[in-house]
Amino acid sequence: MRLEKALLVTKKDWEEVFQSKVTLLSVILPLIIPLAIPAILIEVFKYSGGTFKKFVSVEELDTIRRVLQGVEVLNPDQLFIYIICVLFIPLLFIIFSLASISMVTADSFAGEKERKTIEALLASPLTDLELFIGKLFASYIPSIALTYIFFIITVVVVNVSTIDIFGHIWYPPLVVDIAVFLIAPLYAFLGMTLVIWGSSRVSTVRDASNFAGILIIPVLIFIISIMVGTIVINYLYLLLVAIILFLLDIAAFYISYKTFDRERLITSI
Repeated sequence: MRLEKALLVTKKDWEEVFQSKVTLLSVILPLIIPLAIPAILIEVFKYSGGTFKKFVSVEELDTIRRVLQGVEVLNPDQLFIYIICVLFIPLLFIIFSLASISMVTADSFAGEKERKTIEALLASPLTDLELFIGKLFASYIPSIALTYIFFIITVVVVNVSTIDIFGHIWYPPLVVDIAVFLIAPLYAFLGMTLVIWGSSRVSTVRDASNFAGILIIPVLIFIISIMVGTIVINYLYLLLVAIILFLLDIAAFYISYKTFDRERLITSI
């Protein structure tokens, strides 16, 4: 494979996709949500005078401390902030990085069909692998870069807004780093391969973007499992999840590439 040829496909996609302000906003806006929601909740909590301990029992606090290991020394107010920042921020970034990457990925082949440029692309002297990798880069690089940028901004916002509660800079702990910097891109890659696979088989961007929706279900199951106390959050568990996702990514990439068919792309226009 000639990497420079694949990068030409990537550059072409960026020029076509990001010249649309609507598409650009659709990539950025999902990642504002993981930044905005925790910041708002923290400020509302502080404005209300920190009333978390009034709404939970001692037994519920014990369950939370069992699920989130290493929080035994936190008082109830600190624990509430910890739950928001350590449990929900990473999950929000996983979900919305998937949403962000789906916006660009759905345009990979379905968008070419809508713009009537797919024939010229398929007639180019590119191998299937070069074309496939170029499309992957076009989606993955900007979306993951934006995920990391918005997370770094979130880290600054969280530490600035909670330093009066914790007395020091404390965010992010290791489990959050693993979730955002390792699990989020692996999960987004899995969704991206599904969307590219679907994009090569449907005729519209809207239809293609739906293929990653099924990946929201495991995240919801994960959230429910945490809430009922059946899953304990620690870095070893998250590393195991990352390994599983890595293997799934390899399998999804292999299946998507092996089922890639230029003739089908032309006949499905």
